[in-house]
Amino acid sequence: MSEETMKCPACAEEIPAGSAVCKFCGEKIASNETAAPSDAHSGNGVELYHPNAASLWSLLLTPIFGAFCVMSNWRTLGMEKEAKRSKTWLAVLSVVLGLSFFLFFSGPYCLIAFVALVLWHFMESRKQTQYLTENKIEYSRKSWKSVALKALAILVVAGAIDFALAAIFAEPTIDCSSNQAFKESAEVIVEYLKDEHGIDEDFAKKAEYDDLTKEEKALLRKIAKFQLFVEINQPSGDNATLDKEEVEKIDGMTASEILDYVDENCNGGLFQVFNERLG
Repeated sequence: MSEETMKCPACAEEIPAGSAVCKFCGEKIASNETAAPSDAHSGNGVELYHPNAASLWSLLLTPIFGAFCVMSNWRTLGMEKEAKRSKTWLAVLSVVLGLSFFLFFSGPYCLIAFVALVLWHFMESRKQTQYLTENKIEYSRKSWKSVALKALAILVVAGAIDFALAAIFAEPTIDCSSNQAFKESAEVIVEYLKDEHGIDEDFAKKAEYDDLTKEEKALLRKIAKFQLFVEINQPSGDNATLDKEEVEKIDGMTASEILDYVDENCNGGLFQVFNERLG
């Protein structure tokens, strides 16, 4: 009668069942692996998420979804070492995606999140696919319904939080839809800039005693120049002083953008006198 064997989880070579160490690669065999014969990890009768499908779903439901599914598969197969590694991937992908959410899906972080997804696919998800194929593990495919609905719900909640944070922390913008909206949005921008840069009574005292840094003086000059720009201009109506092209260009600019635009582009007439007085 032939001796019962098992596959080494590291190199997939056949070794005697109950081995503590693989004679081919020297890998230590965990106790739950030594206690069963060669079909201990056959996967027959178990339900697993398809790792390739998990990668595809991750494009819609974020990389966290795919990482969770692959980690769940390793645990179902009883491979704790691989599950632990996959858990590390899950943590890394969560941090990367969390940063992209927190920074309101800024271009660089969206790119980093995509690169992280690609790396995870080739270094983790694909590795699981190869393991299942090489060991000829037969399994039934686990339903996506429950986990996908949970992931979608989490994504919706995260999106709502991100939208709320964006509304709270985003810079105000200049509104050129009417002369009244133009003036009011400019007032909001000035107040925002004062709060953002700590322009308060102490700041005013420093200015009175000419105790401001070069950067602080430049900021005050920019704000004052922007206020002059708003005071002498109107974007619409019979008395409009801004042409249609310029209105379309500045409409919707954030506080920092409109401040830089005015500073760089408005230097004639009253602005020239303004610049000469403030140096």
